[in-house]
Order: sequence, then C-alpha cells, then structure tokens
Amino acid sequence: MARLLEISELDAFAKTRSIPESALSVELLTEVRELREKEQLEVWIQELIGSHDKTPHGPTEIADIISTRVSVFGRPKYSAFILKGRGTPKVSSKKIGHQILKLHQLRGLSLAVLIATGDIQDDAYREFIATVEGIGCDYLIISRPDLARLLIAYNKICPHDGLPITDGSSPHGHPLEGAIELSQEGKETEKWELLKLRDLSHGLAKRLSATVLIERNSSQSSIHTTIAEILKEVRIDPYVRNEIDRTRWGNTPAHVVWIDVAHDVEDVDRCNWVCMACWIDPDLDERFRPVWKNFDEIYEGIMIDWNSGYQEMKELWAQHTGRKHEVIECVEGIFGRMRPILTPIEQAFTTFQQGAVTEQSLQQLVQSNWEDADNLYRERQVIVH
Repeated sequence: MARLLEISELDAFAKTRSIPESALSVELLTEVRELREKEQLEVWIQELIGSHDKTPHGPTEIADIISTRVSVFGRPKYSAFILKGRGTPKVSSKKIGHQILKLHQLRGLSLAVLIATGDIQDDAYREFIATVEGIGCDYLIISRPDLARLLIAYNKICPHDGLPITDGSSPHGHPLEGAIELSQEGKETEKWELLKLRDLSHGLAKRLSATVLIERNSSQSSIHTTIAEILKEVRIDPYVRNEIDRTRWGNTPAHVVWIDVAHDVEDVDRCNWVCMACWIDPDLDERFRPVWKNFDEIYEGIMIDWNSGYQEMKELWAQHTGRKHEVIECVEGIFGRMRPILTPIEQAFTTFQQGAVTEQSLQQLVQSNWEDADNLYRERQVIVH
C-alpha cells in the first residue's frame, strides 16, 4: 500500500530532522525559490543519494533522477525524482502532469519523490498522489521549507541567507558550523523514530497505529516518557489512507492510537515488540472504543503491555539466523549427507510403483531411516536473514 513518507525517513536525508522549520527566515526561503533545477538541485540530490548517472534531458526522459541507491530505514527503494526549480514558480498539474504520468513506465517503482522550489498547486498535489497511489509505491513531497531544511542540514546552502555554499564557505561570510552543531545537539536528544503509520479509522472514530523504533539502551522509565511524546505527535498527524477519510476527519486528532515499540527493523519483521501501547480518548463513546484488556500498567492514560520475553526471543532469533552464504553452506553439507538416505528410498518407491515391492516393505525402509534424517534436520536449523 502506498504511504506518504516524512523527509527524514530516507536514510540519505535523515539529518533533515535536526533543522527546525522555525530556523527558516523569509530571506532564506526567498533564495531557495531561486535555486536552479539542473545545475544545483539535481547535482545536490544525486550527491546525497550517492547516484551520479548522467542522463540526457528531453522528451524521452521519464524522471529527473532514477536510482536504486535510495533506502528507507536501511531498505532499498527503486526511486524516481521529479525536480522543479526557479523556472517553475507555480508547480501545477499542467506543468508536471506529463512527468507524473511517465512514472507508470517504471515497472517495480517503490518510491516517487516530488521536489519543488516554487509553490505546489492543489491540482499538482492531487494528480501526483493519485498517480503514485495507483502505482502502489510510497511517495514523498518536498516543498520549499523542507527542501531548505534538507539543504541546510547537508551544508548545501547557508543557514542564514539561503545562498549556495561554495568551497565550504558562505558567500557573505556567515558562520556555518555553529548553526549546524546546535541542531545536531537537538537531534542527539531524539530517542525515537517513526517507522510506519497506518490509518485504521472507521466512520465513528479516527484511529492511528504507529510502529516506532527507540534507542536500545532506553530504560523502562524513559520508554514511558518516550511513548507519551510519541502519542502527542501521532495523535495530531494529518495522515489518512484515502480522500473519504480526509473528508470525514480532516485534521481531527485521533480518538484511538496504538503504538508498537521496537529497537530495530528485525524486531518489527518478527513482531518481537519491546512493548505495545494503546491510548483511547476518554470522551469517546463506549460503543466505539476498542477492547484492550491485556496490559501491565497505565501511564498518563496510556495502557502499556510489556513483552517480558523480548530479550529471550531476541537471543533465540540470533541463534537461528544466518546470512545467505551461511545457509547455502549448511544446506549443501546436509544435502550431501542426505543422499545416501534418499537414494535407496527413491529406488524403492519406483519399484513399489511398478508393483515389485509391497507398501509394508517401503514403509519399513522409510522408518528405518527416519531417525537419521530427523537428526540431520535438527542438527542445523537456520533461518535466512
């Protein structure tokens, strides 16, 4: 299912979270509006994602940048970028509709990104979102403020006036290091990352489910505080799964929020949660409240169910997990030892089909080798990582 991403969810853009929008001045945003598409935006974005393919621009071009080097929380995404710079002060459907439609030509596309220095019009939003949701790929829209935050975070423009940085220096001699360091200090205090957000609303209650990653060394008391912080942000998140829900709920805060907490993506894949939490609006009608009874405690109105077996399951998975080459080596070794067992059984089965061996004789042969085969199977059980 297509999902709207936050800019910091892209690994190559993660530092953007360290730059608050409040740090952006009108002067800075005015300069960002003047950035050139090919000479600046395309070059900088390619540098950030580590893609340097040069493709001709013209009628046959599908997107400004196409890359397989983009990742979201470590997972690769086949991505396409549409860039619009100073030449498109108003980004309308008429201006970019042909590029949006060309995204259909990219079979297997998993992420579409629209970046614009100009004002993105409603019809452009509508057509872009409708197209990518039809394709089924995730999407990201980077308007001027987020673009400014991105370029400041990665030292592409001056955080004071928005002018491009040349040879590590601001054109007007403004200090760069201090502003970035201050923001990085703020980033270091962040203890969680939103990995996934789902809209589970129905006509009688707005309901959101969040999957989050927290620092591994977090204590239980700090997790309490973190969950409360997560709730505050997630509850007012404007994300909805479709236009029907958008019309129904708009920016209404969620009535129900579920939070699944993990330390890493492997925990998420295996549903090995550190804890699960649920908050229900006290004013929500009893008839529309989900039943959530299995919890250990309540913190600031949030029900929390701790996974007492988290570490035990973590260690168990580690013992039975290997990389692909390890699995192949293991399977090859076992297969070689299985051949002497399988070959006579295969021959006996063929003879049985011909009527020369009774079913009882075949069954006895299988049973006589069953223990050896079972021991081989149990000897090296490995799960592909």
